[in-house]
Amino acid sequence: MSKKKYLDMLSGVFFFLLGAVYFGAAAKLPEPLTKEPLGPAGFPQFLAILLMGLSAFVVIKAVLDKSDNANSPTSFTGKDFKILIILMITLVLYAAGIQYVGYIVSTFAFCSVCFWLMGAPLDKPLKILVPSLIIAIICFAMFGLLFKADLRTGFLI
Repeated sequence: MSKKKYLDMLSGVFFFLLGAVYFGAAAKLPEPLTKEPLGPAGFPQFLAILLMGLSAFVVIKAVLDKSDNANSPTSFTGKDFKILIILMITLVLYAAGIQYVGYIVSTFAFCSVCFWLMGAPLDKPLKILVPSLIIAIICFAMFGLLFKADLRTGFLI
């Protein structure tokens, strides 16, 4: 068994167990105050089920895949580490930014940075700004309007 297969199976099992623990923790959330069908535990439990399903897929794929070429280890370069650090800093700024500038502006800025990190060209800013704006509006509509989540508006909006 190749090292990549072993690591895939090990990480798949780990994340499956993490999803199970997350599901159990979400089940302990308090009951909703109103007659909501999902309550506060609904979305976290959905995420836990999604995590467990994807983890099971990773394990099954690692077990069933017979080719060694498909499971060759990937290299982690200095550029990848730099992108990871920038992403972690951006996540912290995103969480803090929601309180100050609001959900839509923070989500727009976060998506813009993520598109840039994924390699969108800076010389064509519309390829970064338009999808970021669409994602921010769709997320706001879904969580703020459809799910009635209390999203921070900040001082800008």
